[in-house]
Amino acid sequence: MKILFVCEGNVNRSQMAGTMFKSFLPRADVRTAGTIADNAGKLVSEVTDKGIIAMREIGFEMESNTITKLTPEMAEDADEIILMEPIVGGPLGSVTAPVDGPVPEYLKNSKKLQTWHVPDPGYGQITTAEARDMILKNIKRLVFRIRFCRFLAWGLGLLIAFVLATNLIIYAGTKAYIYNTVADAPSAQVALIPGAAILINGGLSPIFMDRVNTAITLYEAGKVKKILVSGDNSTVSHNEVNPVRLYLLSKGIPDEDIFLDHAGFDTYSTMYRARDVFGVTSLLITTQAFHLPRAVFIARNLGMDAYGMNADVGRILFKNYAREVLADEKAVIDLMLHRKPKYLGEKIHITGDGRNYP
Repeated sequence: MKILFVCEGNVNRSQMAGTMFKSFLPRADVRTAGTIADNAGKLVSEVTDKGIIAMREIGFEMESNTITKLTPEMAEDADEIILMEPIVGGPLGSVTAPVDGPVPEYLKNSKKLQTWHVPDPGYGQITTAEARDMILKNIKRLVFRIRFCRFLAWGLGLLIAFVLATNLIIYAGTKAYIYNTVADAPSAQVALIPGAAILINGGLSPIFMDRVNTAITLYEAGKVKKILVSGDNSTVSHNEVNPVRLYLLSKGIPDEDIFLDHAGFDTYSTMYRARDVFGVTSLLITTQAFHLPRAVFIARNLGMDAYGMNADVGRILFKNYAREVLADEKAVIDLMLHRKPKYLGEKIHITGDGRNYP
């Protein structure tokens, strides 16, 4: 960052501001200049010692600073320009207009310009120490703003890197376990159907229907012996699993081979409960391509021999893929923290009879 502090003579105010700012942010590119600067080229100590003494009182040293006259090139090169202007009227009430020399048009019109109203001690409006204290307060605010913006930028950068890395790891790490045809899929203990939306009339949403039909195909092909339906049944009025059971029965799936998980509130809970409640050791997850990498990733990291069966049939909205971008991060955090689902409950053996567990 290149910052330029400007006043009239570049003897006190802008020099004090530049010295303070540089002490707080040593790596910053700081320059100071005066709009008139009659003593350009001289050291500040050759012109006055008031600012030097005032700064030394609070631990700053600017004796070796050189006075510089402002040029258009300096203004153009800066990222931010701060102009010290006196307060019209002044603390003594004797000044009715700014006493500083005219501000160049190129500086007035600069979009990088901001103004600090700091009276010029050279005109008796304020003491040098008072001007110093006003400048220090402004410098601290400026430094805080810059540090906060840097913190946000670093934080955002790290977040983006984490998101990209997480999505890449999940996608690359599960690609080999995902299948697009039933014939290519391996055999497993169970076909797991993750929950999805139920229509107002109680029917299955298109996405849910595709997942269920894919599980039926796996069952009929002899790839699995059981079907585990997971979903949200947190209230009496909201039940994602029973409508699936009725649909499976209507398609000829034996009732004893259908198991219902009423507390699969999210993908992580579904996989965790499949392992700890139902005793699943191997499974084929039937869901859409946008969801498969995360579902397989969670299941395999929970120790199950998990594979994914692509249930894409209809048109999948972009928002489904967009949602996965952050859902992947949640999955990683859940695994890292070993989060337990809200409900676990008694064991239900997937190798048993589903009719015993309605």
